[in-house]
Formats: sequence, structure tokens, C-alpha cells
Amino acid sequence: MLEGLNILIHHNKGKKIAIITHATAITFLLKKWCDIKYESYYKFNNQVFFDGKWQYLQTFKLEFDDNNVLLKITKII
Repeated sequence: MLEGLNILIHHNKGKKIAIITHATAITFLLKKWCDIKYESYYKFNNQVFFDGKWQYLQTFKLEFDDNNVLLKITKII
């Protein structure tokens, strides 16, 4: 999944793209970058961005630099 995401980001530099997935898949990706406490908070760069309480249509905004390095995660919904 991470390789697929990197390919999408590479081919869409400078564009905003939407990726729809299930909680299990996004949790797998977030675990690559974040400190996750089971049934608790999610932290990125030492800042809590999600309380771990999944809701229907939970939405996150991920911002990457030109080298596909994750810069920021924001919980939208």
C-alpha cells in the first residue's frame, strides 16, 4: 500500500488527490509514520491529531513534500 501511495503522489505532484479506504488500511499507513496507542491517541511529530475513536467517514488530510516525505496530518472529520 505504501508503494502504491508513493507512486500516486509522485505522478500527481502539486495536485490535490483524494484516496478512499477502510479504517484498517489507513491505520496500517498511519502506523508507518505515527506513534499509535491501541484504542487511544495517534501522534505525528509529537502532536496528537486523532483521539483513536473511529467514526463513519473519518477523514484525514496528509501533506507531503516533493520527495514524498509526510509533513503534516490533519483530522478533517
